[in-house]
Amino acid sequence: MKERLLKGFTIIELIVVMAIIGIMMAILIPNLISYINESRLAVANVNANTVYKCASNWLTKAQIAGVPFPESTRLFAGTPCSVGYPEGGSVNENFAEMDTPEEINAAFRASMDTLLQDLEDSSCFCVMVDNSGNVLQTFWSTDVENRVVGGFPNTRTTSELGEDKNLPALVSSFGQG
Repeated sequence: MKERLLKGFTIIELIVVMAIIGIMMAILIPNLISYINESRLAVANVNANTVYKCASNWLTKAQIAGVPFPESTRLFAGTPCSVGYPEGGSVNENFAEMDTPEEINAAFRASMDTLLQDLEDSSCFCVMVDNSGNVLQTFWSTDVENRVVGGFPNTRTTSELGEDKNLPALVSSFGQG
């Protein structure tokens, strides 16, 4: 009788290997997703910090120039590059022409668009300002509907991502608890 040499794996060995790979993937994929969300949130918090610094800088110059701020907390919101300034466009610091809240808001948005032109084109931000012209909080996101929203000076954490709040929801709930 001839001895037959069989090369290869049995079906049971293949099933065991596939089960091991499936268990490893079940453990690995959620961890990868959480790392991705953590990195996106870290970037959003850094960008919110950048918005905070730019806004604080502009508003400090406006305070020094004596620009009147309205009696209530103001919301300035915008998207970088929405005005479409040419490369090297100037920041509006002609504070003598700003008397109404609308003029202040328009000048602020135009200046922020210029200062933040290196951030993503589709990104959006909002700046909460008190009646003295001090920045209370900034938020930044890649787009309005994105659930990964960074904040500064109160940075957002990954545990807050489960709250399912996008930028407009966060802004409307700001200061309510």
